[in-house]
Amino acid sequence: MKRFLSFLFPCSSMHDDQRGSAAVEFAIVAPILLTIIYGIIEVGVYLFAQESLQRSVEVAARCAAIQRNDCLDDEAIKLLASESAFGLSIDKSAYSVTSESCGVRVSASYDFDIAAVLAESMETKITASSCFEN
Repeated sequence: MKRFLSFLFPCSSMHDDQRGSAAVEFAIVAPILLTIIYGIIEVGVYLFAQESLQRSVEVAARCAAIQRNDCLDDEAIKLLASESAFGLSIDKSAYSVTSESCGVRVSASYDFDIAAVLAESMETKITASSCFEN
C-alpha cells in the first residue's frame, strides 16, 4: 500500500529528504557573509592608510622642529614625509609645510580608493596634520 501511495504522490517522499539542504542554505548565506568579510578587510586597509599618513607627517614635523641636517628646507621635509609613508605611494607635492604659533606644521591629503565589489570604485580623502614646537 505504501508503495502504491508513493507512486501516486511522488512529492510526499521528498518531504522527508534532507539531501542538498546545506547547499541551499550556503547559497543563501554565502553572499552576505562574503560581503561582510570584504567590508572588514576594506576598513582595515583604510585605517592602515590613515595611520601611515599620520605617521609620515609626524615624522616630518618632528624632524623639522629639531632642525636636523636633512630637514633644513621645505622640500627636504616633504621628501622625508613622502618616504615615511609606509605602504603608500604619495608624491611629495601632497604635503605642505608651514610655520605657525605651535611650531612647524606638516599637513597632507591622500585620495584613497575604496574598491567596491558591485559598483564603481569610490574615492575618499584622508587628511593628516601634525605640529611640533621648535
